[in-house]
Amino acid sequence: MDFSAVNWLAVIVAAVVAWLFGAAWYMGLSQPWLKAAKLDPATMSKSPLPFVISFVAEIV
Repeated sequence: MDFSAVNWLAVIVAAVVAWLFGAAWYMGLSQPWLKAAKLDPATMSKSPLPFVISFVAEIV
């Protein structure tokens, strides 16, 4: 497979835009979900790993 014709800047920009859209979407839904799941945000771990994994998945 030849990747020489791929516009890598467009791929990165599309991944960033998709990641930002997903972040905005799920931030809007996070509070109702946390309430329904009976989770306390103060007790949850604050790892950046889910954000990194989701961004890598957007690129792939």
